[in-house]
Amino acid sequence: MADPVRKEEKPSHDPAAAAFLRKRGRDFIISFYGTLRAIKLYPVEHTAVQRTLAELTQVASEIVDRERELEFRISGEFLFINSTRLRLDLTNYATFGYLLRVCRTAGVGAVHIHAGAGVRDWLLFLSTLDAQTQLSPDERLHEIAEHLTNTNVRHIELFPFTD
Repeated sequence: MADPVRKEEKPSHDPAAAAFLRKRGRDFIISFYGTLRAIKLYPVEHTAVQRTLAELTQVASEIVDRERELEFRISGEFLFINSTRLRLDLTNYATFGYLLRVCRTAGVGAVHIHAGAGVRDWLLFLSTLDAQTQLSPDERLHEIAEHLTNTNVRHIELFPFTD
């Protein structure tokens, strides 16, 4: 775990880039949530798990290809994709709340996804992220990061919460 590079919290000055990140960022969050839920409900071989993993990998790759980076970050009650804050409304309230809870419990304040993150990387990360534990968030973050290192997941990088 390295120190995350912090960027300004305001969206890009390019309206088209900001609109892309809001749209695809929302798609990423929904895919992230859907994949977590599918992994929790079904065995890895199930078509629902495989489909959601493929969709998440595709959306993340699309953002990385266009923006050269993908950072999912939590700040207070807000979710950011790169430096663009995603808007919370009634249609995504449960999704946002679930992701906030899971990440806080795991001590994950930010996730950097690098080019090349594949289905296996996502599966190994998400299957450990939402596991039941009695560890503190700091200990949990260390445990998850160690698991990713031990399983050669190099394209997903975790960071603790920062003030």
